[in-house]
Amino acid sequence: MTTVIRYAEWSIGADRSENAPPPIRQVECVNCGERSETCTSQLGPDSWALRHAGLSGHGAYREIVTAYLRVTPAPGNPLYPQAEPFPTRPSYIPRPAPTRHSRRPA
Repeated sequence: MTTVIRYAEWSIGADRSENAPPPIRQVECVNCGERSETCTSQLGPDSWALRHAGLSGHGAYREIVTAYLRVTPAPGNPLYPQAEPFPTRPSYIPRPAPTRHSRRPA
């Protein structure tokens, strides 16, 4: 049986769980729109931008970062201090179909 909590405090931040993927980074030239390859290291996109600047003379870049976040119960939430309120699911595993939730009497 699943319980629905109408209002509770939650916290969101970087997913630092053991199997969390690292952030994915990319740099885009603002002048011409060319982009670096995606990389989990800062060095790859930064090196690309420096090379591109040297070859093109372009000096404005935008960093695009895909970071993975995790929601956890905050103090005051009935689920706090549970460390893992949701199972960690790698992105390649599809989510199950929605189910009906029952409510616990208040």
